[in-house]
This record gives sequence, structure tokens and C-alpha cells, in this order.
Amino acid sequence: MNPLTLNLLSASRRKTTHYVRLSRTFLASLLLALITYGAILGILMGGNVFLEREKKQVEQELAQNEKILRELEASNAEAKSIRGELTAIKKNQKDYRVWSEALRELSSFDTQGIRLTEMSFQSADSSYRIRGIAATRESLAEYQQTLEDTDRIQTVESPVSSFTQRENIPFQLTGTFLPPLFSR
Repeated sequence: MNPLTLNLLSASRRKTTHYVRLSRTFLASLLLALITYGAILGILMGGNVFLEREKKQVEQELAQNEKILRELEASNAEAKSIRGELTAIKKNQKDYRVWSEALRELSSFDTQGIRLTEMSFQSADSSYRIRGIAATRESLAEYQQTLEDTDRIQTVESPVSSFTQRENIPFQLTGTFLPPLFSR
């Protein structure tokens, strides 16, 4: 069955009604498009403002990170410098001999009849040289024996010519220390 429709409007009125409906539909579509465009524009503008804020924050954080990086690089360079200095100090301390202990011990011996005029030490081979004047041969022999009996001294050498005179004998004793005893 076919439905039957009846149109009671005149042809001109139908045409006008049709145009009015078309224009209303067009206006509604246009209004909807403008609202949609405005919403999209609002979202984009708001997003732009948000992104600008985020960009500034990221730039500030980047600047802070670069500053921290420069400080770390400076600290790293300083640490390398300090490490080099510490290595040099460690090497110096390893090679360091406490000669003041040797001087104190050598000068603490009973030197009755002995006048010391010079003491010298060589750290490379732990050698020493002692010069002085002995009042007698016996006092020189006793001093040499005292040095030989010392735990810190490895060798004591003196020329035979030191014992040719009886009194006021200039002498020179040489020898070596036991290095571990004077190492730090």
C-alpha cells in the first residue's frame, strides 16, 4: 500500500517554505560550523598559552641544568687537579725519609772526645757521611763501634788513615742506613 499525502499549500507558498527551511538549515549549519571553529580556535589558543608556559619552564630548567653541568665540569677539573697533586704527594711521601730521626739518634750517642762537624745523608741509596775531630784514637774507635752496634745502621766504613794519629784526629765515617727504618 502506498500512503497518500495531501498538500494543501499553494505552489508559491511551498516554494517559500522550502527556501525558508533551506536557509534555516544553512544558518544552523553555519552557526554549528562557527561554534565548532570557535571551540577549536579556543582550544588551540589555550594550548598555545599552555605550551608557551611549558616552553619557558623547560628553557629555565635547561638553563639550570647547563649551569649545574658547568659547575660539575669545573668540579671535575678541580678533582683531577687535586688527584694529580695527591698522586705527587703520595709519591713524595713514599720516597720520603725521616732524616731528622737519623740526626737525633746519631747525635744522641755518647760522643765524649768526639766533635762532629758535618753530617750528610743521601736518600737515593740511604748513605751517610759523618765528619768530625776525635780527641784520641780510642774515642774514635768507641764512636765507630757505637755506630756499628746501632740497629739503624747497616755499615760503617772509615779509612785506616784515620787511626794513624794519636790525638786531634780528623775523621770521616761513611756507610748506609737500613732503609725501612727511616721510611715513612
